[in-house]
Amino acid sequence: MERNEPGLPESTLQEIQKIDPITWAKRDASFALSSLKTNPGGLSEAEVQVRQKILGYNEMEQKRSFNPLKCFIEKLVGLLAIMLWAASILAFISGTPLLSYVIWAIILINAIFSFIQENRADKALQALSKMMPSHVKVYRDGELKSIHAEQLVPGDVVSLTAGDKVPADCRILSSNHLMVNNSMLTGESLPVNRCEAIDTHINGPVSDCINLIFAGTSITGGEAKAVVYGTGKQTQIGMITETTAQIKREKSTLEIQIQRITKILATFAVTIGILAFCVSIFLTDIEVNAALIFAIGMIVANIPEGLMPTVSLSLALSVQRMAKKNALVRKPSAVETLSSTTVICTDKTGTLTQNAMVTKKIWTPDGLIDISGNGYEKTGDLSGITAQNRLGLERFFISAILCSETMLKTAENNPKEWEYIGNPTEAAILIAAEKYGLNVEETKQLFKRESLQPFSSENKYMTVIAKNESANAFPVGTLINFTKGDPLKISEKCQYMYRNGKAVKMTEEDRLEVQAINDEMASEGYRILAVSCSGPKDDTLMLLGLAIMYDPPKDGVFEAVRDCHRAGIKITVVTGDYSKTALSIAQQTGIAEAQYVIITGEELRRLNEGELAKKIDTDCPVIFARTTPQDKLKIVTAYQSLGHVVAATGDGINDVLALKKADIGISMGKNGSDAAIETSDVVLLDDHFATIVEAIKEGRAIYENIRKFISYILASNIPEIVPFLVMGLFNIPLALPILLVLAIDLGTDIVPAISLGKELPDDDVLDQPPRKKESNILDRPTILRAYGFLGVIQAACLFIAFFFAWDYFGYTFREIRSFTDIIATNTAPNGVMHAYSYAITLGFGAIIACQIGNLLESRSFRQPFFQSFNKPNSLMIWGIVLEIILFLLISYTPLFQYVFGTAALEWQHLILLPIFTVLFMLCEEIRKWVVRRTTIG
Repeated sequence: MERNEPGLPESTLQEIQKIDPITWAKRDASFALSSLKTNPGGLSEAEVQVRQKILGYNEMEQKRSFNPLKCFIEKLVGLLAIMLWAASILAFISGTPLLSYVIWAIILINAIFSFIQENRADKALQALSKMMPSHVKVYRDGELKSIHAEQLVPGDVVSLTAGDKVPADCRILSSNHLMVNNSMLTGESLPVNRCEAIDTHINGPVSDCINLIFAGTSITGGEAKAVVYGTGKQTQIGMITETTAQIKREKSTLEIQIQRITKILATFAVTIGILAFCVSIFLTDIEVNAALIFAIGMIVANIPEGLMPTVSLSLALSVQRMAKKNALVRKPSAVETLSSTTVICTDKTGTLTQNAMVTKKIWTPDGLIDISGNGYEKTGDLSGITAQNRLGLERFFISAILCSETMLKTAENNPKEWEYIGNPTEAAILIAAEKYGLNVEETKQLFKRESLQPFSSENKYMTVIAKNESANAFPVGTLINFTKGDPLKISEKCQYMYRNGKAVKMTEEDRLEVQAINDEMASEGYRILAVSCSGPKDDTLMLLGLAIMYDPPKDGVFEAVRDCHRAGIKITVVTGDYSKTALSIAQQTGIAEAQYVIITGEELRRLNEGELAKKIDTDCPVIFARTTPQDKLKIVTAYQSLGHVVAATGDGINDVLALKKADIGISMGKNGSDAAIETSDVVLLDDHFATIVEAIKEGRAIYENIRKFISYILASNIPEIVPFLVMGLFNIPLALPILLVLAIDLGTDIVPAISLGKELPDDDVLDQPPRKKESNILDRPTILRAYGFLGVIQAACLFIAFFFAWDYFGYTFREIRSFTDIIATNTAPNGVMHAYSYAITLGFGAIIACQIGNLLESRSFRQPFFQSFNKPNSLMIWGIVLEIILFLLISYTPLFQYVFGTAALEWQHLILLPIFTVLFMLCEEIRKWVVRRTTIG
């Protein structure tokens, strides 16, 4: 085999990148160096160039999945657009260029609206790449250099210190009190200790390996020297990126429904148009040009040209309303998907909880102290303080302050809160000390630190030796050992405990009591830290107490969970945290009660898809703990395989796969990563789970609203179609010309239809079960109501008004029929043309009057008008006003009269139009009454 001197063969280099990270963790550092043909002094520049040529650079491929030009062209050649293109060409050929131009404008308008709500360019992969550092310190030819991170190759040896981002996946060679924030992979923000020791007890995910660090994670403390084994797409973050790119996002249920409606209506329109043309040619003596106009009219009348603009604008209004409730919608069509959501896979930290460690209790040998206050708020009190335990409590807090590397300062954006630099667990204790009355920074100045032994995963404790230089709870001038850490470890090291204001011998019973408290609190999801100081004799330690901390649930989460259960939505907790903590939060928030199912990541990885689906197909709440990003993807997929519509929440890169795979991805806006936000459909600006419930309400409302305005739009199709049928079958002049059809579809109907899309959710919207995914917006009852009932009434009103106008001018039915051909060819006498213009204007007004009644009645398909009119909707009022204004403009202004062929109505006929509104509403009220009676019966 040909070798790439002075290093490894090409095939070997490629295989090394595919080695399971666990292999590196289970072997010592020398194995990694020898396998990668490197040494602590790093690679030579010559070898780096060879490896870069073979393996590429340390970067992730970014493929732009969205082409704006291609997308816009697709909108111009969709099924609905093709039908309209054909109609416009026929109109042009038949000698009516004005109609052709109008149809072209319709195509363009629809394409623009569809393009606006098209899937945004997928920036998730670009956001993922931002997690990588720009520069890194690396050993090359034995010298430490600063290079671009993308220049790294497997075998490079890097130097990392606090504040650095890890540039690639690495095996630690040496370390000094290294602390790493792995939240990018785990979702848990608490720093973890990492070192070079061999990891022989690997049970969990790869992020648990004590000697591995991963690209994109952060060094929060200490320093390390590490050898790179994975770069680019072979890193953990690279694999997430690649899997994310491979996940094909399914169309939202609304997109599928609109496509289905468009297909049905377009097919119906073309079929009717062809039949109309054939009937005209073979059963009448109409000329070909006239037959074409007739066919075009049937097509245009059957296609709801205003549907897509109405859907787009209604969604935009819904999006605007949701933004006021702290939910930013990035993909408007996904809003409606919330109406059919059956499962929410929610992260724990930062979604259900505040992502802020809080010291809730202090246990001392003298008793339990309760501490109030939330998060990093400065306000809070300690209850249970007595003269007996006060001195011990003061020693506890002083010891915790001295045995800490964390700094507190007033938050810049909120003077009533603290912010910290360092460890969140330490910060929680320091804030409790401030609540007690100690000034943290002033207390630190009372002592002179002599030495520090940082926390390590082996020892599980931290020690500070300091000299007391001022009067306080400790003797002045003495060296004091302050140690904090794991309660069981600390209790084993302590010979004394501080009780009743003095040091007393610590017995085995005392240690058992500490263990019992630790176990009890841990089972409830608390994090416990023991604090101790020097005992009365040299080289002894004295236990002062236990800090009992937790990340509390957010306010309102319990109520939001209850609302989800009320709405028939199942909540599944998916977290990287431990089972006990996850269960505790699930119980505190009402997600889990007496019965539940807990599945750890380790168990999950042993289950195939079918076994997992069977296990989660239960009415009991399911809690997943210690999960990886790939686990979360598997969970979402399993729920979808059972027919569920899944909403997934998350805030980190570890959630990206689940967010993209879910039917609707929901990310956190305040603390979410760029990658999570770019992948999601909805962003919670307040990071609050309760906002999801508001979004679900809106989703259910928009589904009902879409049904309402589709029914409203389709109802006017019948009075637009029937005039063409009557003209073809009975040789009656066209009662509603094509341009007036378009005036209704793209003029008078648009704003009223949009106002229906602005309707607020009903009060009982969460009392209904989730909508079935396969249910159709354009269902049989909606079609029958629009076409079979309301449309027929409107068509009847149109012809009543049309023939009433002819009668007003003294023309008989026989005479009207004789005018059909000369009206069509525009050769009729002026008197006849004026009567015709007057008749179509009154008919046009009758349809608008009916549509006003339809608008008012469409607020509810079942409830009476007076009951459904109690919700405010100013846009509906403006919609009615605009309908009337447009009608008056088209009827009374010379320009519009010329374009549309209309005539000014006399006042006595104008005031007749509201009668059509009342008659229409009366008919609909009777239908609703029958429906209610039938349903009750």
